[in-house]
Amino acid sequence: MIEKEGIAIIDGAVEGNPGRGGIGVVLKDRNSEWTLLVSKEVGDVTNNEAEWLSFIEALNLARRNKFLKLEVVTDSQLLVRQWSGLYKTRAKNLLKLFKKAKKLAEGFQELRLRQGTRKETREAHILANQALKKVKGYEGE
Repeated sequence: MIEKEGIAIIDGAVEGNPGRGGIGVVLKDRNSEWTLLVSKEVGDVTNNEAEWLSFIEALNLARRNKFLKLEVVTDSQLLVRQWSGLYKTRAKNLLKLFKKAKKLAEGFQELRLRQGTRKETREAHILANQALKKVKGYEGE
């Protein structure tokens, strides 16, 4: 049996800080051509919360799709450094998200979060911004 192994490319976007937020997730199966794209509005958040929410969304999607190994690529240095323990996560709003992500991470045999370039995360960036545009259009702005 082939272990399901994937890569998730994530990004968060916010209009203002804090402001209306959106997330983008690209989840790919490394063993096939299968790809899942998510563009989702996440309410009023800070830019750091949006990054954490995109990570949590990727973990949820990967677990629902039975991935055992996952590499996550983000352009958020803060997210990577908080996750690795290099930076302490002190802000209550981020600590709550950190704990949620840690709980979700328990379901993986391997989980790697790394900082990628903006070029690598471009597709997720576009999806996060599309979520903001969808909301804007809905509200008639």
